[in-house]
Amino acid sequence: MYVKKSICLVLMLFLPSITTAADVIEIDFVYVGDTNHSSLLGIKQGIDESNLQGQFLNQKYNLDFVSSNEIDEYDFSKYIAVLASLNTQQLTTLAKQLTNKPVFNLTNENNVFQIFYILRRAIK
Repeated sequence: MYVKKSICLVLMLFLPSITTAADVIEIDFVYVGDTNHSSLLGIKQGIDESNLQGQFLNQKYNLDFVSSNEIDEYDFSKYIAVLASLNTQQLTTLAKQLTNKPVFNLTNENNVFQIFYILRRAIK
């Protein structure tokens, strides 16, 4: 009798927590540029740290890589944001292609370029 009550107690306590576990939320980013660029090290570190904290919140951060040669034909729809290490021309092409998605410029130091795209996105 004691064994049956113990088993029932264990099942009552632990079974609900197993069946009601929340699904993991996946958050996808994409890096566009040279995979040997130093900016990628910072991105990887940020993703790793986010995944450590995300374990407690059922969040998983993913990072995909796209070569600058693949920009025109690549489907960016699944990503929450694009992280780019590109030259001005490539960055302009990417920003024109992705009008409703944030594109973070990691390396281009052209301030006029940065301000233009910030204002352009704010107006839309």
